[in-house]
Amino acid sequence: MNVESPSADQRFVIDSFRQFLASEIEPIARGYRDRPIPKERMLDITQAIAEFGLPGASVAKSLGGLGLSPSTEAMLFEELSVVSLDIAWCVITNRAAATVLAELPATQAHLRDRYLADLLAGRACAGFCLGDADAALNPSIHAVPDGDSVVLSGEAGWVANGHFADFLIVAASAEQGARWHLIVDRKDHGYLSRKLERVAVNGQPAAQISFSAVRVLSVDRIWIGEAGLHSARRLLAKQHADIALLALGLMRAALDAALAHLHALHPGLQVAPQVATRLAEMATFIEAARLMCFQAIAQKEAGGTAVSMAKWLVCELAVRVCHAAMQVQGGAGRDSEIERLAREALLLSISGGTTDCHKQWIADALGASL
Repeated sequence: MNVESPSADQRFVIDSFRQFLASEIEPIARGYRDRPIPKERMLDITQAIAEFGLPGASVAKSLGGLGLSPSTEAMLFEELSVVSLDIAWCVITNRAAATVLAELPATQAHLRDRYLADLLAGRACAGFCLGDADAALNPSIHAVPDGDSVVLSGEAGWVANGHFADFLIVAASAEQGARWHLIVDRKDHGYLSRKLERVAVNGQPAAQISFSAVRVLSVDRIWIGEAGLHSARRLLAKQHADIALLALGLMRAALDAALAHLHALHPGLQVAPQVATRLAEMATFIEAARLMCFQAIAQKEAGGTAVSMAKWLVCELAVRVCHAAMQVQGGAGRDSEIERLAREALLLSISGGTTDCHKQWIADALGASL
């Protein structure tokens, strides 16, 4: 793959966003370390970030986005992930929903008109209940057609943004293996959410979503038939690539924290050779991870194995980088920013499919080509 250096325009955009994050967002994020950001505060943050293009940087201008390239969008997202994984999780989910809405056909323009503008402006949040990544189906949520509506029942766990999402994109199973993908509105349709606190990680919580005879109009259905299943799988591939970007940002944050610790401990002094070696390895892992991420972004539309390779490898490298950063910090690493990043890195390695799952998907693809 031919990897190009950022253009002058891209560097200007990224530098501007980095300065904004450092002055406006990082102090807020620091104040909420290890505790959830309230929805009202999160909406303030997402509206400010939306001025720089996230979550709709690559959405066409005609639909309200900035029309930037996917690589520029990925660079923006990497910078956000360095500052706050909790905020980045929210924006990554909104960005996926914006992609879904932007790609809807003209027959479903009413859904795009209803939700996309608020999502791109950071005034609304979205969530996903898609279930199994391979089947794009959620067997725990059932759909029963009833006239011009469908009735949903069941539960979904660990839904990012779920506790304060204004709407959800839901996959449900029906009789005879039929699949329904629907946009479900919290206010209009009345689903319930409950926070699921994560042990040892107390930032933005996931949620359990409950549907109790929730009636949704059939016209709110998306992704119909085999073409719809393909769209759902493309979305999941995009989400896996975005999780790799999350891990990349986390790696950079860990290296920055390690360097800050060393500077505070021995300002102006040369570090010990073994510490220098760790730092060199961390920096190299970060550059390698970035190449994997951008390759996955370039190839996600075509499917293949690049996304799974990037997702599992970058997330595992994030664990290694955080471990190395803790070794650099030594005993001072207890209850520190680096320890928090290490806990988050472990969770990223199982989000969107475990490392073993992605390795199996790669192996299956290799076997199919024999």
